[in-house]
Amino acid sequence: MNKFLIKSSARAGSHLLYFYLVSTGMTGYHTNWQIYDNRRGRLDKHNRPLLTNGTYLNYQNDNVVIHDHTNWLPSDTENWHIIYTKRLDTIKQTISLKWAEHISEFVENNSLKHSYTNKTYEPIELDLEATLNHYIWHTGTWDRNLDRVFLQGNWKKADILYLETFVKKTPQTVAAYLGIPQIDFSWDSQKNPRDVEKYITNYSEVYNFIEQHI
Repeated sequence: MNKFLIKSSARAGSHLLYFYLVSTGMTGYHTNWQIYDNRRGRLDKHNRPLLTNGTYLNYQNDNVVIHDHTNWLPSDTENWHIIYTKRLDTIKQTISLKWAEHISEFVENNSLKHSYTNKTYEPIELDLEATLNHYIWHTGTWDRNLDRVFLQGNWKKADILYLETFVKKTPQTVAAYLGIPQIDFSWDSQKNPRDVEKYITNYSEVYNFIEQHI
């Protein structure tokens, strides 16, 4: 079967790979992670996650790609190629997520809720302690839980990609490495239109504060 599972906590380039796979002709779904309890996932009795279209995943579907931020472990991991995207700089990742949550914009796709817009936003100042606590939770709980899911599965194929590394390569080079079709695609088509550092007035202070306390 040709089934892909894109796992990521947040702000790690997972949508770049998701939309690349969808552009190859695969059917894409997002798990409805926003109503999940502590990222565990809303599952039915057959271990099927609830999707954003209001249905539960059909395990028999082929040529699909699932984008997922939760701890859901498929019952048939041997049929899935998992691609787990992460960040080398987890402090930048946390600050990026705080900004995305502030404006409620996460992805370049008009068909999805929380898509990037051309709205004008004023810069903000982040609370040091609150951002540090978010970082500790993000790396100590969310990322670790996803690490366990990645290691627990008897996957058909398993890859970990770091945003800072793969985004420097062409999509076609990454596709060749992953063993998926090479098509005309640009990472820029899914790029965040805003430079987060310009919208956080105390960006350097926050970064250094977290770095000094971890």
